[in-house]
Amino acid sequence: MPFNPTDPLFDRQWHFDRIGNIRAIWEEYNGSGVNVGVYDEGIEQTHTDLNDNYNAALEFSYNGSIPNTGATGPHGTSVAGLIGAEANDEGTVGIAFGASLTSVNIFDSSSDLFINAGTPTGFFAAVAYNAFDVVNNSWGSTPGYAAFQNRNTAGSFAAETVAGWQNVADTGRGGLGTIVLKAAGNESRNANAEGSNSARFVIDVAAVGDSGFAASYSNHGANILVSAPGSEFESNGGLGIVTTDLTGTAGYNLRGDPAGSYDYTDDFGGTSAATPIVSGVVTLMLDANAGLGWRDVQDILAMSATHTGSSLVSTTPGTFENDIWKINGATNWNGGGMHFHNNYGFGMVNAYNAVRMAEVWSLFDSAHTSTAGNNTISFFASPAMALADLTDNTYAFNIPFDQTMENVQVTLNYTHSFMSDLIISLISPTGDRYILEDRTAGNSSAADGGLTWTYGIQGLRGENTAGNWILSINDVVGADSGTLNSVQITFHGTTNDSSDTYHFTDEFQLMAMLDPSRRTVSDTDGGTDWLNMAAISGDIVLRLDQNAYSSINGTQFIRIANGTDIENAVTGDGDDLIQGNSLANQLMGMRGSDTIRSYAGSDILDGGQGADYMFGGADSDRYYVDNDGDVVVENAGEGNDIVHASTAAYMLTANVERLIGTLDSGQNLVGNTLNNIITAGGGNDTLNGGAGIDTMIGGLGDDIYVVDNASDVVTEAAGEGIDTVRTGLATYALAANVENLQGVLSAGQSLTGNTLDNTITGAIGADIINGASGADTMIGGRGNDTYYLDNAGDVVTELLDEGTADEVRTVLASYALAANVEKLTGTSAAGQLLVGNTLDNIIRGFSGNDTINGGVGADTMTGLAGNDIFIVDNVGDVVVESAGQGTDEVRTTLSSYALAANVENLRGTLAAGQMLTGNTLANTITGAAGNDSINGGTGADTMIGGLGDDTYVVDNAGDVVTEAAAEGSDTVRTGLASYTLGANVENLIGSLSAGQTLNGNTLNNTITGANGGDTINGGLGSDNLTGSGGADHFVFDTALGASNVDRILDFSVPADTMDLDDAIFTAIGPLGTLNANAFRIGTSALDADDRIFYNSVSGFVFYDQDGNGALAPVLFAKLTAGLALTNADFVVI
Repeated sequence: MPFNPTDPLFDRQWHFDRIGNIRAIWEEYNGSGVNVGVYDEGIEQTHTDLNDNYNAALEFSYNGSIPNTGATGPHGTSVAGLIGAEANDEGTVGIAFGASLTSVNIFDSSSDLFINAGTPTGFFAAVAYNAFDVVNNSWGSTPGYAAFQNRNTAGSFAAETVAGWQNVADTGRGGLGTIVLKAAGNESRNANAEGSNSARFVIDVAAVGDSGFAASYSNHGANILVSAPGSEFESNGGLGIVTTDLTGTAGYNLRGDPAGSYDYTDDFGGTSAATPIVSGVVTLMLDANAGLGWRDVQDILAMSATHTGSSLVSTTPGTFENDIWKINGATNWNGGGMHFHNNYGFGMVNAYNAVRMAEVWSLFDSAHTSTAGNNTISFFASPAMALADLTDNTYAFNIPFDQTMENVQVTLNYTHSFMSDLIISLISPTGDRYILEDRTAGNSSAADGGLTWTYGIQGLRGENTAGNWILSINDVVGADSGTLNSVQITFHGTTNDSSDTYHFTDEFQLMAMLDPSRRTVSDTDGGTDWLNMAAISGDIVLRLDQNAYSSINGTQFIRIANGTDIENAVTGDGDDLIQGNSLANQLMGMRGSDTIRSYAGSDILDGGQGADYMFGGADSDRYYVDNDGDVVVENAGEGNDIVHASTAAYMLTANVERLIGTLDSGQNLVGNTLNNIITAGGGNDTLNGGAGIDTMIGGLGDDIYVVDNASDVVTEAAGEGIDTVRTGLATYALAANVENLQGVLSAGQSLTGNTLDNTITGAIGADIINGASGADTMIGGRGNDTYYLDNAGDVVTELLDEGTADEVRTVLASYALAANVEKLTGTSAAGQLLVGNTLDNIIRGFSGNDTINGGVGADTMTGLAGNDIFIVDNVGDVVVESAGQGTDEVRTTLSSYALAANVENLRGTLAAGQMLTGNTLANTITGAAGNDSINGGTGADTMIGGLGDDTYVVDNAGDVVTEAAAEGSDTVRTGLASYTLGANVENLIGSLSAGQTLNGNTLNNTITGANGGDTINGGLGSDNLTGSGGADHFVFDTALGASNVDRILDFSVPADTMDLDDAIFTAIGPLGTLNANAFRIGTSALDADDRIFYNSVSGFVFYDQDGNGALAPVLFAKLTAGLALTNADFVVI
């Protein structure tokens, strides 16, 4: 929808109604990003309609400081408002209300930039300042051929000023050129008589009153490019221009109340007002196409300008006019030449036409700058031709060279004693006369001593240079004469080639009424040709076939002549029908809901902004889609076609092979059933190739790829965002430079990453996820998933109840299962530390020496080959080892644990004491610091109790019990027929009913037999011996002494015996039952034969080697008191 400002004075700004449908332009463009320099009085920067658009950052610095840029009068503020007053619901609106405005105050007499300084060096530096995109100059001097106005005089004001403008045209905007606009002036004179007006780098602007006719004051001339609304004096019934003013009582104020306090005026005008209107239009053009060269801008302004003032066919000038309209010799504008008038240039500036043309201009050629596309033809002659009175003195010459003209510079050297007698004209090969001097300059003596002057001509734009030219100097008054000494003409333009562009505007029907031949487009020189109809607002039916007729709004338009091939066309805002031909066409609809049909040839179809229908032809076509309602139609077998889409989402229609996204804001791009190539732009895109074998290229941004074919190819370069593949394939491995992978198949998938740090997410099936070498995050989702881990930074994520048998398989040296994963499998032959979680895990090692810790759940741990270590902490833990799979060990904190089959070693780790049981192998079982019970099982076991009062069960003669000193009071329980306590074990308990031999060590042992006939030998130390049931033998065969006195707690008479070793009891007598006379019951020996006596009161048993001799008896045993012992209870061995 057109943009309609709500600023209160907008409806009084009548100039907007004279310059085309600018409201339609404002819908998209407002000059944002374009910098305009206002060379004038300073701007009131705090004005509420200017403050937000003012750009102090570009203020010109001179001699190390920024001269005053503030207001020194109202003129600059009014000019600035016409260019860029804000659309802010206050006051007025500027042409380009989003533009950036910067003041260059050249009228402050105290400033270094003062234009009227004796030597305005600072001013010259300022005009050469190339930081601006557009420069507005609403100032000038009265045309009069003055010396300072002569740019042929070195160092003159005009020469230095034009040199500055040439510099900004050459270097501004990165070489595209700053656009320089200048007011033609307000003296009703020939603007060409002020030298800075005639330079080709400058757009000279004339003024038109609200009547549409030339303003009564406006200067005129062949150098005028366009005109724009200025004002007209009230005395002539005209209106002033409404714009910003100095705030308060200062400034112009209002015509009806000049003394009032106002921030706006309706009394601004002159070419000072017309120029910023054109500057604003240029700003909108650059907003629409920042790639325009400065020469392109002039071409567009000329071609887009519209007729105003007197009739095109009038033979006499109209009100306040100095010329009549002429149609130049161009052939590419509305079917023929362009209209030109010295008062209006090519006509009234038209913002709508200019911006619409600017948008598409780069289609036709590269930017025309000071160098690019520039061609110059020069002519020089020294005719020394007398200028006779009352005579049209003509000098004819021929230009044999062919080029298309833009600007013509005519430099004449002549003398005349009263030059105001002269009318000077240049007549082109088409017969059109361009008046260079019309006797209005007002300086009759300027050529008295000879004058070299350069005139500018804009009106020859689009014509060919080749042909016969005439310079006419008509002396219309008698009495004075002179001489034409030399002529130099420089034709600036472009080299002709066979590729032509034919431009059309809404003025076509007017021009065709004057010349019906314009309705036929004829081009026989080949090349690649364009029809530019972007500035036509109506509905066009355009047919490019030869001899085919086209129409605008149902009215006859053009016909393509027989033998004429037109390849390309662009239309405007209407709902257009464009039909190509058999050539390779480029067909563009711009706005409106267009229908575009191409035929044979590889065509480009672009419907523009509307909801368009585009029908391709037989060859490989290219479509541009920018509206969700665009429809592309291709038939099968009609080439390899491409859609360029700028919509947020686009799905390829049938029979189109390629899709290219062009947005940097991200798009959803979907293919079809063909083998597509889909290429995204710089945003976060989603690419879905559809059912075919597709190649998807995401480019910059965080892209998502939907992969549904095993042959789909995803292409990403390094550093192009965080990208994701979503796939329903059973198996998929990420391509290089893609970070994330998401499975979407409920049946389960194999998903594999790459060398990056991937995030891989499964669906609801039993997925296999392998992140590969990066530090990956793997999320299985529902289902029994399998993860492959190879990086210590890998992370597995499973939620509660998302499967019952999720598994991690890893080659890492150490890995602990993440939460909610049930299974862990090691795959490294080098040995691994594998740790479970709180679940009932199944953990499986590999061929190395693994350490497996199931965690707190009831885990199943399988070591396989290698010397594995199992950590058991739950009574439900199961350790699985097969025979011949290494020497394995269980380490447990359980209070009771029995080794599973094929596990060799067991280590307790609970300080509170444990029951540790081996198996049939030769186990090594190690207790911790508590009171452990260790049973090696049937093998030849090594049992190490460690600290605490440990109990060992010994059932194999090869069992080894290991205790270090001071590691508690330890006990061996054995069913062996014979067993001798190892070092540092205190207690021994027999458990064999058939009788055992139980031997102590050097400690004070407690040895207990079973109910059989045991042989118990306490060894050294004061031992406590219990035979239990049966006929027991208590053996005494170690050196006697106070520290080696054994206590027999259950000596039974007459079943038990004490067996005395004669090597110790040396005087005891012969082997066998002790002699009767060698034993007595009493407190001492009574005779020399007594060797053993038993104190029945104390129960002590003594050995006295010399009876009642001098030697003292030695206590060696303690029995229960009151036993009826006899010699038969002692056996000498």
